[in-house]
Amino acid sequence: MDLEPLVLPEVSHSVWAGFAAASSPEPSPVAAHPVIDCWRRARALGAPIEGRPAEDLLLRGEALQVRRERSDLVTQSASRELQRALGATAARDFVLLLADTDGVVLEADGGGAFADEARRVRLIPGASWREADRGTNAIGTALTEARPVFVQGRAHYASLYHPLVCYAAPIFDADGSLVAVLDATSFVQCSDDAVGELVVGAAAAITQALRERALGRVGASVARALSRTLQQMRGVALLVDARGKITQVNHGARRLLGECVGAELETTLGIDLPGLREAVRRHEGLTLTIGTAVFGLRAEPIETVEGKLIAMLLMLESRAAAPLLARPRLAAAPATFGTLFSRDPACDAALAAASRLASGCTPLLLSGEGGTGKQSVARAMHAVGGRGDAAFVVVSAGTLSPAALTESLAAAASGTLFFEEIADLPLVTQSALQRYLDAPFAGVRIVAATCRDLPAAVTTGTFRRDLYFLLESTQIALPPLRKRIDLTALAGHLLAELAAARHTAPPELSPEVVELFGRCAWPGNTRQLRAVLDASVELAALEGELRASHLPPGFVANLTSPLVPTATTGQELAVAEANALRRALEQAQGNLSEAARRLGVARTTLYRMMRRHGVRS
Repeated sequence: MDLEPLVLPEVSHSVWAGFAAASSPEPSPVAAHPVIDCWRRARALGAPIEGRPAEDLLLRGEALQVRRERSDLVTQSASRELQRALGATAARDFVLLLADTDGVVLEADGGGAFADEARRVRLIPGASWREADRGTNAIGTALTEARPVFVQGRAHYASLYHPLVCYAAPIFDADGSLVAVLDATSFVQCSDDAVGELVVGAAAAITQALRERALGRVGASVARALSRTLQQMRGVALLVDARGKITQVNHGARRLLGECVGAELETTLGIDLPGLREAVRRHEGLTLTIGTAVFGLRAEPIETVEGKLIAMLLMLESRAAAPLLARPRLAAAPATFGTLFSRDPACDAALAAASRLASGCTPLLLSGEGGTGKQSVARAMHAVGGRGDAAFVVVSAGTLSPAALTESLAAAASGTLFFEEIADLPLVTQSALQRYLDAPFAGVRIVAATCRDLPAAVTTGTFRRDLYFLLESTQIALPPLRKRIDLTALAGHLLAELAAARHTAPPELSPEVVELFGRCAWPGNTRQLRAVLDASVELAALEGELRASHLPPGFVANLTSPLVPTATTGQELAVAEANALRRALEQAQGNLSEAARRLGVARTTLYRMMRRHGVRS
């Protein structure tokens, strides 16, 4: 799950007043501000623009007690972290709040000089802070967004709350469901990024405590036995938590996949956890092809007595040869730059720069849209840069704690530590990484990837300026597929790879498919192209030619309006991508896995597209 904070900084009075006074659509200077989408949502929910009367939306007595009892497990798990956070927040005149999934405050403490004002605006137990009740605010918006939210001053929807600054972060149960929100609020003049980092860190610690408690309900002895059994298993075995992150691997998995602990299941094996659970429920067998090796996949869910999934044990069993209809989901990691295909000048230049820098030790930033091959380039640099015998460790930056960073650095000693989407790295962990980069850790090469606008993140305060300057000094940008001139050649190269994995002759590209590919904006880039070809190659191989009739129906349907990507402006491409996204979700009837399949992109890419265009399932 994505834990990148949504930062809504202070806006001018004229921006807020312009929105408050306008009917839809708002004037363009107002509509362009990033907080407007949140305000529009609050307006649609019927939240009052001036704020609520003091006694409105306040639960007391038995009604509040029932809610507290319902969240008793969360409160118990949170007590230690709340006490730790209370001293630091109260010293800065912040009140610390714990709210349930309806936005009702269950506990409030501290506040210092802000305590009286907190009571006046109803930052007290029993008060509801849903977006529908109070408009844009950290608690309610964090519930809606399922990620940390920082709201400063007039970024609040209701004028009553303009004197406030609030930092909130969601708390998740062992099965990944959102169960509570932690918040710190004070006067706007007390704004302090350190408080936001503290809240995010405390929420993550409470989430971890809930996971450990759930594991305890399974039984500590069972958990230890499971861990021992995993290490003793022959073949390839992995343990995946309820968020879809790999938590443990045995020797066979480490040899096949590298040091993948902490990586996303979908990134590593091309399978999303909901789809895997559904396959287990239906008792369906799954086949994976990694390089030219074929594996059957068995999965055993590990659940609490209440039926909450807390982990899955995955076992890969080797098979002799790929059957005709097996679908590879993950290509073998390239060993050298010679295996990275390019006939495009911009891409050639990027690969040449990466090759020159491969043997260095300075931190490196690989930028480019999702699916452009950033991890493949990093693996090639690792292989040819004198680190091939050491570990290549992939970490998902979004939930990486300072402690987990230290463990990852140790695991990658003398090797490479690769950060997936460095923009997601929590601020508190950014500080820790900065310290390590100031004094390089055991020869670890740091390679960070991003598809975001890091300078903009620096401006909004979600990314450290000093860390950005360290990374961007050695930056390599990979071009998006729509700007490459070698699309047809690349498609032919990928077809040959996919056909070889199936032990069939590669089909030719028909002229109609070449024309269709030229009209696609390719929001998922090379990853999307591979997925489209992967879904088509079996039928095409039987006829010796890839035709439009072999392509996924969703892909063809999304090209009903002609596109000329190389001559299209960024705004038009964004509109095309948004239209394709909405069509795919509509055709998939809200099933995100199916929508991602229709678009030919990973679910994580789909989530980013949905956030980028304000689309909800």
